[in-house]
Amino acid sequence: MKILLLVLTIYAGVFASTKVYERSIRIGTYHTQEIAQDALEKLQAYVARHPRIIELQEKHHFIFKKRESGKYFITLAEPFRDKQVLEEVASILRKRYPDLYISHVTQPSVDKIVSTQEKVKKKESFETQEKETLKEVEDKKIPALEVIEKHEKKVEPQVKIVEKVVEKVILKEVKTPIDSIYTTLFYISLGVIFILILVIVFFKKRMSTLLYEQEREAENYKMLQKGLRNKEKLISYVSHELRTPMTAIQGLVHLVLESKLSKEQKDYLQKIDTSSVYMLNLLNDILDLSKIEAGKLEIYHSEFNIHDIVQYVYNVVSIKAKQNNVNLTICIEQDVPSKIIGDSLRLGQVLINLTSNAVKFTKDGDVTLHVSKKKNHAEEVTLTFSVEDTGIGMEEDEVKKLFHSYYQANGSIAKEYGGTGLGLNISQQLVEMMGGKIHVKSKKEKGTTFSFTLTFSLKDSQNKRQYRLPSANLLNKSVLIIDANNKNAIQLIQAFRYFKYKVETHASFETLDNFVENQYDIIVVNVQAINQKNLDILHEMQKVSQTKIVILNELYNTLQESIDEKIDVDAYFKPPITTQSVLNLIIELFIPKETQTITQEKSLKEQLKGYKGRKILVVEDNKLNFRVISGILEGTGIEVDLADNGEEALYKLQEDKEYDLVLMDINMPVMNGYEATAEIRKIEKLSKIPILALSADVSAEAIRKSFKSGMQGHLSKPINVDEFYSKIIEQFRFIYKPLTKDEERYEVLHVKNALVHVSNDVNAYKNMLIDFQLLYVNISATLYELCTDSDFELAIHKIIELKETAKKIGAFPLVTHLEKMEKEFLKTENGLWKKELEELHTLLTKLFDEIQRYIK
Repeated sequence: MKILLLVLTIYAGVFASTKVYERSIRIGTYHTQEIAQDALEKLQAYVARHPRIIELQEKHHFIFKKRESGKYFITLAEPFRDKQVLEEVASILRKRYPDLYISHVTQPSVDKIVSTQEKVKKKESFETQEKETLKEVEDKKIPALEVIEKHEKKVEPQVKIVEKVVEKVILKEVKTPIDSIYTTLFYISLGVIFILILVIVFFKKRMSTLLYEQEREAENYKMLQKGLRNKEKLISYVSHELRTPMTAIQGLVHLVLESKLSKEQKDYLQKIDTSSVYMLNLLNDILDLSKIEAGKLEIYHSEFNIHDIVQYVYNVVSIKAKQNNVNLTICIEQDVPSKIIGDSLRLGQVLINLTSNAVKFTKDGDVTLHVSKKKNHAEEVTLTFSVEDTGIGMEEDEVKKLFHSYYQANGSIAKEYGGTGLGLNISQQLVEMMGGKIHVKSKKEKGTTFSFTLTFSLKDSQNKRQYRLPSANLLNKSVLIIDANNKNAIQLIQAFRYFKYKVETHASFETLDNFVENQYDIIVVNVQAINQKNLDILHEMQKVSQTKIVILNELYNTLQESIDEKIDVDAYFKPPITTQSVLNLIIELFIPKETQTITQEKSLKEQLKGYKGRKILVVEDNKLNFRVISGILEGTGIEVDLADNGEEALYKLQEDKEYDLVLMDINMPVMNGYEATAEIRKIEKLSKIPILALSADVSAEAIRKSFKSGMQGHLSKPINVDEFYSKIIEQFRFIYKPLTKDEERYEVLHVKNALVHVSNDVNAYKNMLIDFQLLYVNISATLYELCTDSDFELAIHKIIELKETAKKIGAFPLVTHLEKMEKEFLKTENGLWKKELEELHTLLTKLFDEIQRYIK
């Protein structure tokens, strides 16, 4: 019996703890019962007009009713045990009753139900007995007393039986202590079960609450994501619309700056250009902030030269530095690797933000960008970047809020210095995405230092000496530096001494003794130390010896013409002063100009002149933008044609006139850029023509769509002229024209394409071929030895070096094979490399034979 009771108790507990999904729809709340009744009738009339609700009601048995709720009366529909049915009914009702809401159905507890049922049963039993008794009295007309005595006699035997049973049970309980133990255990078990039931009920309720909260959070997240997408679309649209006129402004300014102008006109135009660059940077900041919030900003890794990034930062910030009378100094320690692998774009963005911020809050002071090596391990290097200024500084509480969006230290600073407060917030997030953290030290009226560390990969970790002189003839030079600026002098001393040069430094000409008799290979003079007397001294020194005169001047100095009239200046040297820039200076001074055309790259526009006669189709609906593109390419000999939209471009491309490249705008009437590109790729004879997107939409999605539609690249508006030239050159390099009869006898050497890189200078090209043959005549044997010793890492390095040189001489089949070799060598599988080396040896034998035939 006790076991049965235990099972029933457990069942009742579990049943009580099982919570069925039951919801109600609360439709309206009213002050009086009459108003609620009237509202219910209207509700029922509305329901009658919707057969779908009636159909669901018949199937799922919910009802529309009114009931009292506290001081008020409510109309509602319940119960709903199916979530889908609930949502469908609610969506229909919400059209008429937008303020309805959904709540749980209030259910009485199990104890209350049982208690009520027992009371009802007792009441019914009592009423039945009472009716029977009254009926008996009425029928037999027995006095009430006799009826009572009669009942007492009937009950008396039963009472005696119950008394005997109770007496036996009590005696039995007293006499059997084992039963007492069982009873105790039974009650303990009941207690434990009761506690377990409470725990289950609690957790069931908690789970139900958590599920409800999770549903709400999921719904809120969806709404948030939708809001972010809409925000990103709006920002992207605004950015696109602003970039379109900016293309015309920056492009036309660039064209006018290339013409003859007065100093005043040039200054005005440079200010317009600077302002447009600032506006473009602000647009980029807003776009980046939107991408970061949406989690869509990506970090890319590629090899770059740290000096190129620092030079770019200096060029962007130096104009503002000059306006604020700020001495902007760049210091890159000599042990910092020149080439590293990381996200150059985001690093440059952070450095520009921090440096321009330092310049903005500094007047008549110093700003220093310092790059140093923190540690070096295996194939990685950790660099520390710091930007130090002597500006207005900040209090400690201002530093804590510094990286908040749109924050500036106080209102007066915002009015005086301007800005949005976005730059530092974006910089902090970009640094963290690249694996670093920004630190700030600041003291009011003393200055501020921002610093961060980042880890980069190294492509060539074995390259111990980063900067090499190209010839032994450039060793053992003597240098005289005349500069009153200690920072400039120190940087020049360190850079020249890196190359083992003897360096002598003076603050002015007045401190020099016997300067005419002393023999110097290089004299570096700060332009501020030059006057008429000093120009005469330099002129005399040039007569006595072959001294190279270098003028150290500012980025936008106007004294160049007057100095050139007095002395022969060999080079003008502009900041920033780094080991790389000094190496470039030495090469410029001592390597003949005709040799430099072979060993150094020409300006991008000069390189484009080598593609004279090529034809470009510009698909652009904005005539002003077309004028800008035509102006940028003017003087290169490249023909430019216009199509107003994608449909017209398709028509022109199918004519007999051949184009070598298509620049495709995206947003155009009639047929957009994506559609036009897709149609072009369907035509067999046009399937290989290179197409570059030219669009103000710089979002990752737009770039992906460009490539997906069949384009080879993406150029952004406003046009960055250097990037524009580079992309066109890159595409032209891979357009191989049919070989002439003279060239058909060469299998490996593509002479016509290679001559483009040296402006069709045949002698220069022949010299390159001779150098190639001397350098790589034993490369097959060298690679065989390295692979035999399992030194695949160094072998890969040699292959990459050979591949880059092979590109320059036009040995494209060799380049293709070397790319394949590089992939195979990365696997370091023994045996396979021998086959690759055999093929390489065969190709090189053919190439050397063709080189000999061409040279003769």
